[in-house]
Amino acid sequence: MKKILLLPSCAIGIIGFFLVCQGSVFASIADEDCIACHSTPDLCNNKTLNLQAFQKSVHKEIGCNDCHQIESDAPHPAKLQPVKCETCHDDAFKAYSTSVHGVKHGQGDMVVAYCKDCHGTHDILRKKDPASMVNHVNLPKTCAKCHEDQALIEKYNIPVKGI
Repeated sequence: MKKILLLPSCAIGIIGFFLVCQGSVFASIADEDCIACHSTPDLCNNKTLNLQAFQKSVHKEIGCNDCHQIESDAPHPAKLQPVKCETCHDDAFKAYSTSVHGVKHGQGDMVVAYCKDCHGTHDILRKKDPASMVNHVNLPKTCAKCHEDQALIEKYNIPVKGI
């Protein structure tokens, strides 16, 4: 497992500036390169990474490229392939695939809840953690993001109009 190197903000800015202006000499993007750009809003079109949240996440030991599978030098193309959580979480994804959300998603509906919608992205915590989006005390708020959205209720004819 890879550790992500945290650099002082001045070093991040300098490295990020070099990568954007000169291009990377690496065959694939290293974690340090990702952090250099994605911790500086001006260098990554405001797609920043909250390093403090990531360092608390369940994925803190995993390298950026393990999930994002970037096959180009920095800077990478603006549009990347979606993260495929099922690569590591096969059993959970099989269970999701048979759920109401998973069946719709499998039919090509990209609006229905997917992994990141309930679990988060770089800030994923264990479900026993009280701050986790999927901790039992937070589920009403997490589910309400969609299940109390009037447009989604109407689009999907959701019978329960409240959480």
